[in-house]
Amino acid sequence: EAPLFSTAPVPHPPGWPPLGRRRGRLYEILSRLVALRDRYPDASVLVVDRLSVTGLQRISLDRVIRVKRDELLLDDGSVIPLHRIVAVEAGGRRLWCRGCRPDEGVGDEGVGEAQGESR
Repeated sequence: EAPLFSTAPVPHPPGWPPLGRRRGRLYEILSRLVALRDRYPDASVLVVDRLSVTGLQRISLDRVIRVKRDELLLDDGSVIPLHRIVAVEAGGRRLWCRGCRPDEGVGDEGVGEAQGESR
C-alpha cells in the first residue's frame, strides 16, 4: 500500500541549504520564505477557508508577520493554523503541497478528485 504522504525530499529554491529535520518541512519553508520575502515577492500560501466559495484562499506571504511552529500570524491579527495550509508557492513553483508531489495537485479551483480528498 502506498504511504499516506510522500517521503521524497521537497525541492526548494537554488542556493538554500538542505532543510533540517528538527522542525517540520512546512515550518522551515515558510520561515525561509518570510525571511527572504524581498527575493520572492510572489510567494503565497493556499489555505483551506470554510467561508470561501471554492473552499480555498490564497494569501500572500507579504501579509505574514510571524511564522510560529504551528501557526502563521497575519498583519490583520488573523491566525492561520499550519494544518490548514494546502500548498506553498514561490517563483512560479509549488514548493510544498499537502499530500501531493510538488507542481501537481491542488489549484485555485478547489479540492477535487485530482487531490484525492482522503489520501
